[in-house]
Amino acid sequence: MWAAYRRGLAVVVVVVAAVAVAVLVSAYVDADALRGWVRAAGPLAPAAFVALYVLGSLIMVPRPLLNATAGVLFPVPLAIALALAAVLPAALVPFLIARRLGRAAVADRLAAGRVGRVDLARYDAMLARRGFLAVLALRLSPVVPFGAVNWLAGLSALRPAHFTLGTALGTLPSTLLAVLGAAGLVTWFGG
Repeated sequence: MWAAYRRGLAVVVVVVAAVAVAVLVSAYVDADALRGWVRAAGPLAPAAFVALYVLGSLIMVPRPLLNATAGVLFPVPLAIALALAAVLPAALVPFLIARRLGRAAVADRLAAGRVGRVDLARYDAMLARRGFLAVLALRLSPVVPFGAVNWLAGLSALRPAHFTLGTALGTLPSTLLAVLGAAGLVTWFGG
C-alpha cells in the first residue's frame, strides 16, 4: 500500500514541478524564438537534438527534461518521433560503455559478493534470465533514474537484447507524456 502511495506522490510531485518550471521558464524564454532557431537550422536540428539527447543521458540529465525539450522545440509528431528515436541510443551508449569497460572488473565480485543479506550473484543470474521484465519494470517506474539504470545494467549479466526491448517498451508511456505535456504547456502559456 505504501509503495503505491509513494509512486502516486512521486507522479504528483513531478507534474507540479513540471508546471512550476514551465511557468518560470515561460517568463524568461520565448518558445517561438527557440522554435525559430530550430527551423533555421533545417535538417540539422533533428540530428543535433538526438546527439544532444544522447550526450545528456551520458551525464545523467533527467530524461523527462530531454523529452520535454523535444515537445517545446519541434512540432508534436516530429517531437514524438525524435524523442522515441533518441531514447534507445541514449540508453545503449552508457550500457555498452559500462559493459565494455566495467563488466569484467565487477564480474568476479558479483559472483562471490554479498552486500549485507543481498546475494549479488543471485541477482546477476536473475537479470541474465529475466532481464527484459526487470528493465521493463524499471523503465515504467517514475522514480528510477534512467541514467543509473543504463550504467548499472551494463555492469550486470543482462542481455543487450533484453535491455533494448525493455527500454523501448518501458519508456514509451513516459516519453509520450513528457513530449505531449510540454507541447501542451507551451500552447497553454501562449508560447
